[in-house]
Amino acid sequence: MEDPRLYPSDTSVPPTADRAVGGFIPVSLRGVDVNRPLPVDILNARGMLLLPKGQAMDSLERQLALSRHEPVIRVQDRDLWMTVLRPQRRPAPVVAESSAAPHLKPPLERAVLEPAAASVASTWLDLHTRWGVLLHQHAEARDFLPRFEAMREQAWQLLERQPDESLFVLVQLLYDAQLGYCASNALAAAAVCRVIAPAAGLGPSEQRALFNAALTMNVGMARLQDQLAQQKPPPDKHQLADIQRHPHRGRDILHGLGVGHDRWLNLVADSHESVEGGGYPTGKRAEGLDLMLLQLSDRFVARISPRQGRKGLSARAAVRAHYLEMQRQNSPLGALLVKHLGMYLPGSYVRLQNGEVAVVTRSTGQVNRPMVVAVVGKDGIPLSAPTVRDTALPQYAVIDSVSPDQVKVRLDPARVFSRL
Repeated sequence: MEDPRLYPSDTSVPPTADRAVGGFIPVSLRGVDVNRPLPVDILNARGMLLLPKGQAMDSLERQLALSRHEPVIRVQDRDLWMTVLRPQRRPAPVVAESSAAPHLKPPLERAVLEPAAASVASTWLDLHTRWGVLLHQHAEARDFLPRFEAMREQAWQLLERQPDESLFVLVQLLYDAQLGYCASNALAAAAVCRVIAPAAGLGPSEQRALFNAALTMNVGMARLQDQLAQQKPPPDKHQLADIQRHPHRGRDILHGLGVGHDRWLNLVADSHESVEGGGYPTGKRAEGLDLMLLQLSDRFVARISPRQGRKGLSARAAVRAHYLEMQRQNSPLGALLVKHLGMYLPGSYVRLQNGEVAVVTRSTGQVNRPMVVAVVGKDGIPLSAPTVRDTALPQYAVIDSVSPDQVKVRLDPARVFSRL
């Protein structure tokens, strides 16, 4: 019987910052949409007005300038402030430590709700290592279900708390040829499913089954998938035969390891069938929005991933290709991909109007104006320090995506996000 803990009910409620002192709650403006009228007054630590209710931060530079003044809100405005954070999946007001106002103490939840980018990166790298081992052990894995559950829940919660930072790290892992591609693909595809599935109207149980399937859909060819990513020639006839068999082999492996959830198993078995027929291994017509999202996520991740035999597509080119593909199938998933990941997903590279190359840190409500940090100067030389650029300004407008093979800079996520 399936372990019920693999499908827990979603009962968590975002906590609030109850440790306000003097009638104020310190907040972070980081990640709040610019050009969006704010529903509350923003004050400094001494209670002086910084930005009145109804006005908006008109640029990232203004956002950064206001952040230096230790912004706070009134206690009675807490619920209204939550409406600013909720669309961006922020679980609570983020309270910033203030040297200028030591009487304002941050809530203890901060370390749990928003760990440093270095912690996010190290956690995903640890999950990548552990998941790669489990995939390679496949049918021989001991205690598969409890090990899978622990890793799956950790990944699920991290994506819930810090989706942008997580996507940034996962995309950067995809770009690292030294890491096992099978694990990179599984984690990134699961993340795409996690971000889009709620908007696609899938229920909690469907979302869990889809997430589990994304993590395990290639368990039937884990070693081969890693090998293919490192070889330049196309697959030989023996490798092609293994590729054709892997969906059903993966289903059988998972069933033998104790997985009894039918939809999870069926998603893995049908992961390469086609909605029009002609897929593999059976050629039957695939059905279900969850299956279509699984396939979309898998193909999208594969397209942006560089291999020995080919370059990865730029994020914009991959998003556009899938949008058009879904339009031809009268599916809403392409539009949801654009809406929730943007044309430039976190972790990917873009070229700015001034000639610099920047890395995307967050999507915004405007698909062509992501938050970015410049990492390579217009002369092609890496910048000594990552620098925030406001893509709403003409000189920093995004003019194109940049394929990862064109960028020879190793990024430290903690250093990049420290600039925001």
